[in-house]
Amino acid sequence: MLAQQIGAFMAGGYVAGRMRSRWHEPTEHEIEFRDGLHGGLVWAVGVVIGAALLLSAAGNVAQTGAQVAGEAATSAMASTNDPMDAILDTMVRPTSAQAGAAPPAASASAATAPASGIRRTAQGGDETRAEMSRIVASAVASGTLSGPNRTYLAQLVAQRAGIPQAEAEKRVNEAVNAGREAADKARRAAVLTGFATAASLILSLGAAWWAALRGGHHRDNSIPARFDFGPNRRYPTPTR
Repeated sequence: MLAQQIGAFMAGGYVAGRMRSRWHEPTEHEIEFRDGLHGGLVWAVGVVIGAALLLSAAGNVAQTGAQVAGEAATSAMASTNDPMDAILDTMVRPTSAQAGAAPPAASASAATAPASGIRRTAQGGDETRAEMSRIVASAVASGTLSGPNRTYLAQLVAQRAGIPQAEAEKRVNEAVNAGREAADKARRAAVLTGFATAASLILSLGAAWWAALRGGHHRDNSIPARFDFGPNRRYPTPTR
């Protein structure tokens, strides 16, 4: 993508420099500056048009996303593409040895769980998963998980997975850490994308400027615009 962008600006800059009408420039430096400036204008116009197209596409995507979100809000189930689902699945997955019934430790932790939490768990697994997802997402966003929320999540995991309280707390910690790692990767990807975009724009400006200079040089020396730039290519003798 970066090569295509830089190559497009080079082509545009070359055409702008080659097609520029000569004025009575007093010096050679003035000729080169005006040729290069035409390449810079090609770059500026291209950036403006590209930004306009990007904003237009973003607006259409946002409008479509709002419509889809409104339709999804009326459905009973959340989207299966939610990355938090994989984390919750790992948290509440029962072990092979304990899939049949909960161990005594888990039963003890369930007995000491708050009554409201037990009733909420009995009402439906979807509501419990949604609540667990909100707690984990809030912990990832804030960077910390409070003690009461940690204990409450561990109790829910112990009840649903049939595991001891200590192992449930370990799963909760691993889930929060996994969410933080995913968020860090997303932030690094965003920073890298922004840096690559800025670097490509700077390189594109230099490429368009240089190509405009080459186009002006070929114009002044009557060099034909061909794609064969090999060492055996012979050009006509420049005429003044």
